[in-house]
Amino acid sequence: MSTKLPEKQHYIPQMILKHFADDRDLLWVGHRDTGHVFCQGRHKTFVQKNLYTRYSYEDGSPDAEYERRLSDIESEASRVLDRIVDEVRNHCVQNVGEQERLAVQRFVFSLARRTPESQRRVSGNQDDKEVFFQAAATLPGYMENVGALDEDSLFDIDGVPALAKKVLHNVNADFAADSRSDLRLQEQQFCAGTKLLFGLLETSDHELVIGSHGITITRVLTPSSSHSTVSETLLPIAPDVIVRIASLAQDDSLRIITSGRTIERINRSTLRLSEWIAGRSRSVISSLVAA
Repeated sequence: MSTKLPEKQHYIPQMILKHFADDRDLLWVGHRDTGHVFCQGRHKTFVQKNLYTRYSYEDGSPDAEYERRLSDIESEASRVLDRIVDEVRNHCVQNVGEQERLAVQRFVFSLARRTPESQRRVSGNQDDKEVFFQAAATLPGYMENVGALDEDSLFDIDGVPALAKKVLHNVNADFAADSRSDLRLQEQQFCAGTKLLFGLLETSDHELVIGSHGITITRVLTPSSSHSTVSETLLPIAPDVIVRIASLAQDDSLRIITSGRTIERINRSTLRLSEWIAGRSRSVISSLVAA
């Protein structure tokens, strides 16, 4: 078991944030609820201590397995996304190989599950006691003497509330790392049923921001109706480049975005899901959190 853990664990990876930072490696960060805006170094942005650390139920020792798994996913996607940013800015996307596409899809799937806010959104109706009860039932020998107790009685036992906190932390870290077999199946289905589309902003008056939720989910009108809408999953990967996750039925690969209204809609959707937003422009961040 490895106990060598990274000092900070970023839930929005540095491979994304580097494209939003300025030449001093700084970002403007805004808080949705207070409107507070400040400048901060990239390495201090979207960080939470021990977010993906797994703890032993026996002695509390930490393990970096989940962090390593997420790091592997990031490193595979990073090279592809860096190339895509350069190519999109030159109005073209060279053929994205199957393995490259898979690396980006796995990264998007992972990002949708690794941030604290995305986890809260996905598990909004989840009962923490029920999650703990189910997880504790799998611990060797732990439930032998308490298996007949109901959930409330179980939490009256000395040491159980502290254990519950540790179990729920591990469950969330496990969910982020996609290490369970059911999550791996979901990942395979996601990758098999989607494709990547790319968007380039061609307006100097607007730019994209990145949010603490990670991915952006917005609503757009369906092509066949002016009244019905469908959800659209987006990932800003630079202030002027965005990746859209689309169904296989869609065949466009690069979209030039010149409408300030479209960019504003995307940024508003990012803010709606994210407590914190960050970007290169102070004025853009300030205008979003001030509204």
